[in-house]
Amino acid sequence: REVEPIYSTVFYRSTQKLADTYPIEKKDLFPLPNPFLPEGELRPRFQKAKAFTYKAPNFINDKFWTKQDMSFGVPRASAFAFYRTERCADTPKNLILARLYRSCLIDALRDNYPGFRSYDASLAGLDWGVAVGARGFLLTVAGYDQKLDLFAAETAKAVRAFTADFVARRIDSKLLFERARDTMSRELARDDVAPPASRAASELALILESPRHDIDEVRTALT
Repeated sequence: REVEPIYSTVFYRSTQKLADTYPIEKKDLFPLPNPFLPEGELRPRFQKAKAFTYKAPNFINDKFWTKQDMSFGVPRASAFAFYRTERCADTPKNLILARLYRSCLIDALRDNYPGFRSYDASLAGLDWGVAVGARGFLLTVAGYDQKLDLFAAETAKAVRAFTADFVARRIDSKLLFERARDTMSRELARDDVAPPASRAASELALILESPRHDIDEVRTALT
C-alpha cells in the first residue's frame, strides 16, 4: 500500500508484470503503414492556391481543373461513377428498396468491411459516398489525388463485393436490412409531427422527382 504524494490517494502496486500476463508481439505494437497517405514533401500550410491543369493518367483526351489544398499544398480532386437506371425510383416499392440498399451499404462499409480500409482512407483525407435517386446510382470518391485512384478502385471492389454478399446472404443481411428499415420508418413517422415547413420540404423532394410519389405511398411501400 502506498499514498500518492499530491492528492494523498491510496494505491497498490501490482506484483506481476503486465508483459508476463499478456505477452505482446512486436508486430502488434504499431499499426500497419497507411497506404493512402500522400508521399513526398508537403508544402507549408496556407500557401496561396494556384489553379492548374492536371492530366489524368487513366483517361484519354481529358483535362481536369483543380486547386492546391490550402492546408498541405497538394492537389485535391473528386471523381464519380454514375449508373443510370430508372429502377431506383420508378415505383414506390423500388424507391424504398433502393434507399434501403444504400443505407445497408453505407452501414456495412463504414464498419471495417473485409478488404475495405475506410478508416485508413479517412485518416489520409479521402472519403466516399453513395446516393440513389430517380436517375440512378451515384458513387463518389474525393480527397488528395495522389492516392485517389487506389482508393477509388478499392471502393468500387467493396461495393461490388458487398452487393454479391448481401444477395447471397453471406453476411447478416437481415440485421442490416431491419436496422435500415427501422431508421427509414422513424424518419417517415417524424414527418407526421414535423412543422409545416419541414413537412413541405419532405413532400417537395418527392414531388419534384420523376416519377412523382406521394409520401403516403412511400410509407405504404415500406410496410
